[in-house]
Amino acid sequence: MGITGIDDEKCINCGTCTTVCRLFRRSKENEDKIIFKVPQTPLDCNLCGQCIAVCPEDAILYEDIGEAETFK
Repeated sequence: MGITGIDDEKCINCGTCTTVCRLFRRSKENEDKIIFKVPQTPLDCNLCGQCIAVCPEDAILYEDIGEAETFK
């Protein structure tokens, strides 16, 4: 399944997710709100998890990505 969206109640609109993934961007209608573009093809999101890792508020919604691994 992968990334499913943004929890608007947690999101502080810092834009950090927009720096690591092109599927996150500022809304043209409302510059203060970050939106998530739903992937149209499997190549749009490779489930790298960078957006989840950089979000300071844990606002990225996701399903079925699996366990995180830590490397030395």
